[in-house]
Amino acid sequence: MTLERLQKVHQIMIRIVSERSDGVAYVPIVLRIEEEIRKRETSQSEYERILEMARKAA
Repeated sequence: MTLERLQKVHQIMIRIVSERSDGVAYVPIVLRIEEEIRKRETSQSEYERILEMARKAA
């Protein structure tokens, strides 16, 4: 799943949590999605940082 798709799913899940009477049951799912988003953003940032270092070294 792409980062963009994860972000869309995150928004949907936030709406589900806020609109359903049993929304608290979905909080662990939201937290897991947030964790995955952070991992992918960090990975992308690290990749871009390494590419920048490679450009400077060339």
